[in-house]
Amino acid sequence: MYGKNIVFPLEFEIKTLNTAMEAKLDLTKSQKKRLNQLNELDEKHIVVVHHTTLIQQQRSKWHDRFIKKKVFCEGV
Repeated sequence: MYGKNIVFPLEFEIKTLNTAMEAKLDLTKSQKKRLNQLNELDEKHIVVVHHTTLIQQQRSKWHDRFIKKKVFCEGV
């Protein structure tokens, strides 16, 4: 939908993991690997959001080309 922000369920998990990292919790090797995977996913998410925004702008420009402005004369 145009004009709406994209929110993926992954954002909630990433915020939780970033909070854990800020608290400097001791993480195991598998947890660190999972955190790296989530960080990579976050980077891909940013690229996808940017791409989606560009496509929406292009479609909006294409749609607006076909809208004709109407001028109404007063006092006729």
